Amino acid sequence: MTKKDFIVKVTADANKIMQEDDTKAKVTQKIAAAVIDSAFEAIIDGMKNGQRVIPHSGFIFSSVWKEAHVAKNNLFGGGEVEVPGKYIPKIKFGPHVKEGINSED
Repeated sequence: MTKKDFIVKVTADANKIMQEDDTKAKVTQKIAAAVIDSAFEAIIDGMKNGQRVIPHSGFIFSSVWKEAHVAKNNLFGGGEVEVPGKYIPKIKFGPHVKEGINSED
């Protein structure tokens, strides 16, 4: 599923919910894209600050600090290379997601 497909799906689902609630307003793809981008930016900002971000019960986003170390450069003669410390993104899936992808429907 591409980002465009994702936006189309979110837009359609949001409009379906609004129609069921008798709301006359419509969600456009532009608005859905802005909301999705904003959500991802919020997740990234939280992870940059070392926080665990739980936007839904099925997902936990976090980052782990990997210390600086010396690695072997196998591509160019096997010399040693200094690798700076950095944050590594992590995602953990909850039971809701695991059950959902393994369901028969």
